[in-house]
Amino acid sequence: MNRDAVIAVNRFGLGAAPGELADASRDPRAWLLAQLRGPGPDYPQLAGLDGSDELLKEFPRFLSTSFRWP
Repeated sequence: MNRDAVIAVNRFGLGAAPGELADASRDPRAWLLAQLRGPGPDYPQLAGLDGSDELLKEFPRFLSTSFRWP
């Protein structure tokens, strides 16, 4: 068992999911960095859109220009 892989899969305190220890054993540092980056977007064509924090800043303006309140 690869000591660095064991450390990598336990870094977040959750332990290894099935198969993760074997995956991390190949290159523990790269495996851990990939975990930090997270998965890619489900829809790559949406990757260039602003994040929700930016969109929420624009929401009041959208409401004021899109709806007429009585």
